[in-house]
Amino acid sequence: MSPRTKHVNSEPPKLGVQKAAVLAGGFLSGKESSKLPRHDEHRDDIRSGLHGHQQNCHSHGRAMVSHLRLRPHHLAGYMHRDMRAVRLLGTSQPEELAALCDCRPHYSVTRPVYMDRDDSDQQHAVRTRGRRERFGHGAGAGADIIEAKAIIRPTTRMHTPHLIGHGGEGYPLNILCQQPLLQMYTQICFAFPTSDSFETSAMIDTLTAGLQRLTDSFPWIAGQVVNEGAGEGNTGVFKIRPLDWIPALILKDLRADPTFPTMEAMETAGFPFTMVDETVIAPRKTLPVPTDTPEISPVLVVQANIIRGGLLLTIAANHTAMDMTGQGQVISLFSKACRNEPFTMDELAAGNLDCHTLIPLLDESYKPGAELDRQVSQPRPVPSPNDPPPPKLEWTYILFSHSSLSQLKAIAEKDITLPSGSFISTDDALSAFIWQAVIRARLPRFDPTAKTTCARAVDVRSYLGVPSIYTGLLQNVTYHSSTPKNLTDQPLGSIASMLRAALDAKLPNNLGYSTQALATALSRTTDKNVFSFAGKVNPPLDFMVSSWAKLNSYDLDFGLGLGKPRGVRRPRFQPLESLGFLMPKTRDGEIAVALCLIEDDMKRLTVDEEFKKYGVFVW
Repeated sequence: MSPRTKHVNSEPPKLGVQKAAVLAGGFLSGKESSKLPRHDEHRDDIRSGLHGHQQNCHSHGRAMVSHLRLRPHHLAGYMHRDMRAVRLLGTSQPEELAALCDCRPHYSVTRPVYMDRDDSDQQHAVRTRGRRERFGHGAGAGADIIEAKAIIRPTTRMHTPHLIGHGGEGYPLNILCQQPLLQMYTQICFAFPTSDSFETSAMIDTLTAGLQRLTDSFPWIAGQVVNEGAGEGNTGVFKIRPLDWIPALILKDLRADPTFPTMEAMETAGFPFTMVDETVIAPRKTLPVPTDTPEISPVLVVQANIIRGGLLLTIAANHTAMDMTGQGQVISLFSKACRNEPFTMDELAAGNLDCHTLIPLLDESYKPGAELDRQVSQPRPVPSPNDPPPPKLEWTYILFSHSSLSQLKAIAEKDITLPSGSFISTDDALSAFIWQAVIRARLPRFDPTAKTTCARAVDVRSYLGVPSIYTGLLQNVTYHSSTPKNLTDQPLGSIASMLRAALDAKLPNNLGYSTQALATALSRTTDKNVFSFAGKVNPPLDFMVSSWAKLNSYDLDFGLGLGKPRGVRRPRFQPLESLGFLMPKTRDGEIAVALCLIEDDMKRLTVDEEFKKYGVFVW
């Protein structure tokens, strides 16, 4: 160990490989489990309740459900610690719901509810014991919609008392996860084609079994992120607490909605943002809405959207608990679990690492220096009623074929003479190309002598000796600055090599050291808002980019028998200026880039002849 580093605890509790290999779950205590009602105890109540509801539903011309035992994975829903509310969203085929809810002895329904829908396109209208709630995106006017909502309780004990190895303290999150600005969800959607023989019930069985196997080996996956001890000047501690037996699986049937595109139409269009909106196909919004006060913040939520000719499987992960590299690994494990393939010992160990010693802190002699200057949070100006309206922002996807990417990399390598042993990656060349083009589009409204910065998210596992398959959050950001004129005049290779140079592990203050410095600074302050990855980033001038290109998303099939995904996209969410994502690379070597700019800048970018040589816009 370096003399300038230390571990917070000399002998922290560890979750060994053997213990990880025999995890038996960990959220519902035996005492709590024994209090749950048995299946048979409620059968008479259910039957009488159904009879009353049945008459009411028929009198209003509504469809209804007559099954007494519903499996939560057949209906899907939002989970609570002592119950799960199960929803079948948007189906206009009551007979299919009946087929899905076949009688099985595993779970019991204790509160059947029946509901209809009005014709509002804004929200679904739901009748629940006299209370009307609203949901978005219906199946169209005049459709007979059925939605079942019930409390489902297990008839067997499914887990041991707590998260194994962590007692009543909950599952810890590492120090980087304590940044409050990470409270958001990262969504990723997998698009699969389906045939007429596609069986929804088989799909739900496969996904639910996969979630169960995943939770058995990684119990924290089914938990919720909580904050404890927050107060004035103290942002508290984020950790994972028990939530439910498996992560929530939500089923949404969009086949009866004529406004929602078919799988064929989506694929032909290139899966544009306009066809993959998070408000329709995702279980959680990416960014928290100030007016929303959700009861829970699950670690992982899955939504299966059935569309005409396809399945859109959206997986949302809590960014406080994992970065995209970690989420990619969790999704890979989920796919493996759906195929009933065993996890390796390395996967079990990396997925249950001890977070206390993950990032060695620097010793007491460390004083924050230039390595943290960019990560000191800047107060944002308070909007004034007299301010002009903000410019309109828009998202787009830009497709870069394997051929275009090869050309960009070759141009970058030709521009400069690289030192022996150095190289420029495709990721370097593409990120540099986009940054340069974005700034070129902004030149008409820029001071050419101003400073523009590219903030690039980087996986730092290798710098800290952490396995590449670690499932949590372990990232940092590199920052690169130039004037707009300088940047647009430089050859592509110079910009790409600048991005690459910041990743050099041989630098005295490399990414490993700067990550330790940030972790140390965070550990010394009770107010973690002082630091953030975004720090001093100024969206109107700067550019933020994160690459998911190395994820193996196009190799995953989740055991559904549908083959590999035809498209993998981040669903459209609230626009954030200057944000860019490099999507997972396809099997053909194509990368789709998600980009958000103000409308005027985007218009200039779409007519940029140099940019159009390599990138194809999809709207």
